[in-house]
Amino acid sequence: DGGSNYSDATASVTVTITKGTQSPLTISAADQTLTYSKEIDESTELTVEGGSGEGEISYAVASTSSAICALQENVVVVLRPGACTVTATKAADPYFNSASASVTITINKAEQGALISRIATGEPAEPQWNGKNTTQVVITGGDGYGALSLTGLTPTICTVTLVGQRVNVTGLSAGTCEFRVIKESDYAFLVSESLTETLEIGSA
Repeated sequence: DGGSNYSDATASVTVTITKGTQSPLTISAADQTLTYSKEIDESTELTVEGGSGEGEISYAVASTSSAICALQENVVVVLRPGACTVTATKAADPYFNSASASVTITINKAEQGALISRIATGEPAEPQWNGKNTTQVVITGGDGYGALSLTGLTPTICTVTLVGQRVNVTGLSAGTCEFRVIKESDYAFLVSESLTETLEIGSA
């Protein structure tokens, strides 16, 4: 009351109340390590805990992992080997700011199937030792795009050369010719188990 000599006076103050910080948010995967498969879509489920408020949970694959994995709601699906990083975000609500947490899942290369060898159609199963007759051995099996690698194990008995998916075997002397083949690794598959092949080199 200002009394008879003064008018009433008022004053105001504005207090800004900011949104709170959510309690720590955590994200985990049921399987932290997966292995690529060409037969099935390997996957693992994500679980988010913590945070505050009523904001919804959303998931996103990191741009650097977009070729490695994909999301189906809260399930990570393997696309190829590599590091799959997923971020979970709990959205802001009237009381709390948004909060995020990330998890990285390691996706390993797969093992290759077995390599298989056979004598090419029409080729002699037992090349002669005269150094002229050549038998072609066809290599199939394995997985992926890795190149074949050839190692001759009996250089006094035979020479072996790799031409595409075939091994040319030329006899030098009578005996057992032996060589080893592997298929190298690629982006999706480990190096194959080695295949050791033997051929008998006949007398001319």
